[in-house]
Amino acid sequence: MKTATIAALALLLLCAAPSSFADHLYRIESGGKSRTYLVHTPPNSSAPLPTVVLLHPYDASAAGFLGYSGLSDVADAEGFAIAAPNTAFGSFGNWNSGGEGPQAIDDVGFLGDMIDALTTQGISDPARVYAAGMSEGGFLVYRAGCELSGKLAAIAVVASTETQEDYSTTPPQQTYPCVITHPVPVLHIHGLADTCVLYEGGVGSGLLVQQRQSVPTTIAHWRQRDACAAAITTTQGAGGLVCEQNACASGAAVRLCTIADAGHIWPGAAYFPRSINAKCGGEGSDAIDAASAIWSFVSQYQLVGGTLESAP
Repeated sequence: MKTATIAALALLLLCAAPSSFADHLYRIESGGKSRTYLVHTPPNSSAPLPTVVLLHPYDASAAGFLGYSGLSDVADAEGFAIAAPNTAFGSFGNWNSGGEGPQAIDDVGFLGDMIDALTTQGISDPARVYAAGMSEGGFLVYRAGCELSGKLAAIAVVASTETQEDYSTTPPQQTYPCVITHPVPVLHIHGLADTCVLYEGGVGSGLLVQQRQSVPTTIAHWRQRDACAAAITTTQGAGGLVCEQNACASGAAVRLCTIADAGHIWPGAAYFPRSINAKCGGEGSDAIDAASAIWSFVSQYQLVGGTLESAP
């Protein structure tokens, strides 16, 4: 695997919402292709660091999503790194998430190679690597939670669902296995007025119109995989926020937060591209700050010798 680094200044200048001039763009060879990822580290930080792998939605880029998600601000305050990869098509494009995306591209393999490179370079603490993504990026996060659980301590998704089933066939066919090596903590945030990735499943609107699994079915799958207790703790907040959480094996949790009237958005973002949610209904929302909520959730966990434990 060859690894090179170049300053990401040019890429950031082209982005409507750049993250930081301290970020760097790395390049690796994976699956016979040259792949890139942007790395953000807090100022004056001491590596290796806990790391969030941040997967951008369709019609976005690593640099753009790193900027408008607000996660880099949380990283600077809390002291963790962010690795934000691009698709195989460059800054824009879609991911091979199983039931959707370019099937000839091995994006799961790329994420695994990227995580290995980050740990080899001394950037990332291998015990505290997490994955988070929105929309199509979230589709791949769910797949990575299944196929890369040995490298990920926890996952979080926004405005997304699981795409393990290929609905273009009758009956739908499973596109990848989900055999986890440890209970995987899951946080899912979803606007109930999202018409692109429908909470109740089915064919939504937007740029990528396709039959998709419902969010409740996705959550039920993860509750089963994580051997969760049946009891659900429910909390309510302002702005139509409702969060439900199950306690699961090995101290894991599956947490679902929904927002009434919210659309296909990253909640709490100061800026959000119209191209992503213009056809997806609903409204913006500050009922929860997705970036802060994601870090608060995933940072509770670490992998020690492949076993899920509470993080210090």
